[in-house]
Order: sequence, then C-alpha cells, then structure tokens
Amino acid sequence: MPKAGPGPSRRAEILRQLLPHINSGNYETDGTHFIFGPDAFLLLVGDEMAYDSEVTRDPLTDAAQQLGNDLIVHAGRVQATTRSSLSGRPKLATNAFDKLSQRQRQEFLDLLRKATEEKTAAPEPPARPPEEALTNSLDAFFSEEVLGKLPKIVRRASTLDEVGLDGIADEGVRQYFEEAHRCYLYGFQVACAVLCRAILESSLKRACDPHGQIQRKLRPGQSHFQACVDAARNSGMLTDDRPEWAIKIRDAGNYAIHDFPEFKERWGNKVDEILLNTRKVLLDLFA
Repeated sequence: MPKAGPGPSRRAEILRQLLPHINSGNYETDGTHFIFGPDAFLLLVGDEMAYDSEVTRDPLTDAAQQLGNDLIVHAGRVQATTRSSLSGRPKLATNAFDKLSQRQRQEFLDLLRKATEEKTAAPEPPARPPEEALTNSLDAFFSEEVLGKLPKIVRRASTLDEVGLDGIADEGVRQYFEEAHRCYLYGFQVACAVLCRAILESSLKRACDPHGQIQRKLRPGQSHFQACVDAARNSGMLTDDRPEWAIKIRDAGNYAIHDFPEFKERWGNKVDEILLNTRKVLLDLFA
C-alpha cells in the first residue's frame, strides 16, 4: 500500500476560493494587483467604506454569487458531457441555498423571479459569439474539475517513491510507464490498469524474449505473457511474489478491457496495488 501523504493542497484551496469570483466577474485589477470579491472595485479605488470591519456580507448576495458560478460551471458540464459522455444530460447541482433560512430562500426566489421578469422585458444585450460562449463555459467547468482533483493528485504523487531506474531503451515501455502514472494520479483507474498490463507485456518481451525464441516454441493457445513470466522466474529475474503479481496485473488489465463489472468488483479499490507492483516487477526486470 502507498505510504501516507501530506495534507490538503494549499494552492488548490486558494484557487478554489477564487474561481467563483473569476467565473462571475467579481474581481478587479490595476495591471499589477488582483482583488477578488463583490467589493473589489471599492477596494481598488480605496473607498473607506470597503475597509469598514463592521460591514457584513449579505447572505442573499453570497447565494446569488454562488448560484451564478454554479450556473456557469453547469453550462460547461453540459457542453462537455454532450461531447464526451454517454451518461445523458447532467442536472444542475448547487449549494447556493444551503446557508439560507426558509424566509431568506423565499426572499431570494422572489428577487430571482423579479430579476427574470425585468430581464425578459429589457432589450436583449448583444450575444456572445457561439464559439466564445462555448469556450468560456468549458473553461469554467474544466477549471473547477481540475482544481477538485488537485489535492488527490498531490497526495498520490507524494506517496510514490523515486523509481531509480534510468536508461530503459524501449520507448514504448517509457511511454506506457509515464501515461500509466498520469492515469493513476488523475484517478483514471481503468486506463491505469490497462497501461500497467501493457508495461509488463512490453517489458517481459524485451527482457526475456527479445528475439522471439520463446514465442516460436509456443503451442496454439499458450500464453506468451505466461511463458515469459515463467522464464523470468526460472532465471531468477523475478523472485518472491513478483511472478504472481505479474499474472495478476495481466488479468486485471484483461478484465479492464473485456469485462468492466468484473474489473470493478475485483480491482476497483486496488489500482494503487496494481501500479506499485508493476513498478516492482519492472525494477526487477531491468535492475
């Protein structure tokens, strides 16, 4: 199992708090400094009321800002889903009303209804070009999604030991290795398992059967992967539980490709073990 990681990502938390202000346009800059929040302009020009410590935030204003941010992110989520998912149109998720009392919620809905009626009656403002609106909504959604993953990425990366293995000549092994780790860090479990299998298949072939002699001796139906693992065990290249783990990783990759429910049941919570043992087998093969 991976070792314990650090605490939450400090940068991710700061960026997470700033993102709603960016999405709703609640920030000002003089070219050197950025100030975020509904009072950003007053702070920038030095209005003394903006510095009054007794001024309190209006919960309805906070709720409106949160809802505005959530609507922008939702628009991006819809655009992303319709382009890259088979899960159907997502529903709006917001916690804008969580901190409001029942009376405040009703007041907020009344204000929202009034604002909607006024907007309907007012002349239509110039619409953004479709490409610009699409880019803006996708930018908002993916920014929030990546920031949400950042703490886990940092924690997972910090639990990995340095590999200490340089100079593997096989470009495919190097590429598989790097992409498998990216998938692990970002939480793409199926892709990580498939790539770990690919790492070992390429590595075993290069280390144990570079000229194809083992493969030529196989009878129909025999596994080249298994034969290479047996050869690595017999030669002492793989010892302890490494041969068994090599076969487990092969099987996990096969399930990930051909039988997702079975993969999820057997390996859904063990992808970290798949990756760590792939690293161990690789180190033994090329040590």
